[in-house]
This record gives sequence, C-alpha cells and structure tokens, in this order.
Amino acid sequence: MTNNILTVGLRGPMLTIRLGERNKINSFFEYILEKLEYKNKDFYDIYYKLYKQYLTISDAENILQNYKLDEKILISKENIEIYKEIIAAVQRLYEQMVFMISNSENEGVLRLIISDVPYYWYDEKQSLEYYNDLKETDMPYWMRSVDEF
Repeated sequence: MTNNILTVGLRGPMLTIRLGERNKINSFFEYILEKLEYKNKDFYDIYYKLYKQYLTISDAENILQNYKLDEKILISKENIEIYKEIIAAVQRLYEQMVFMISNSENEGVLRLIISDVPYYWYDEKQSLEYYNDLKETDMPYWMRSVDEF
C-alpha cells in the first residue's frame, strides 16, 4: 500500500469511522483552515485541534453546537460531502463519549488516524503528548510517511 491510497478515520473511545483517502481529507483541512485563519479564530482553533491534535468531549460538543461551517465557505461539492461525513462521525463518536461517562468510564478523545492495518495499530497507540507537541509547521501524525513500515 502506498502513501497515496491510505485512508483516514476518526477514532473515538470504542470505534473508528473511516472518512476517506487521506490526501483528500488533508486537502479539505488545509483549505478550510486557510479560509478560517483570519476570519474566525474560534472556528480555526477547534478545526485545527481536529486536524492535528484531538478533540475532548467539550470540543466535540462545541463543533456540533456552535461551530458548524457554512456551506458557502466549503465551495465544492466534494468539500461539502467530506464535511458532512466528518460531522456525522463526530456526532456518533460524541454519543459514545457521553455513554462512556454515563457508565463511569473515561470518555477518551476523538482523533484522526490512518484507518488501514497495520498503520492503524501504530496510530491508535500514539500518546496524546505527541499530538500536543506538534508544531504549526508539522504535518498531522496521520499524514506521515509510512515507507519505513
């Protein structure tokens, strides 16, 4: 499997929901972050966390309640479809997080990972500290080269 055809999923506490080919997902985030960077810092910050870091339960709730993007910003039909898939995945995984809390368990976080085996296992085990330490110029962990595997 080459770097170009790997897929990305949104990983929650109990499930990973596959979103699509990672170069398309990366292009989507680069596009919306560029559009949001100077227009709305709150929107930019929350989508940046989803792109390069992870979402806590309060972040996921904020995206669902307060930070839905206007389709005018998304422009293309492909971007609109990717966005709808991401929001649907966040909604489903947010519900899992709420369920985990209701059962007195750790709710976990939501993060983008490579959803193809064997890379999935490496991504799933990556510490949250790694994501916290990524610099603005670093690529997301899920966009790393996998040639060494």
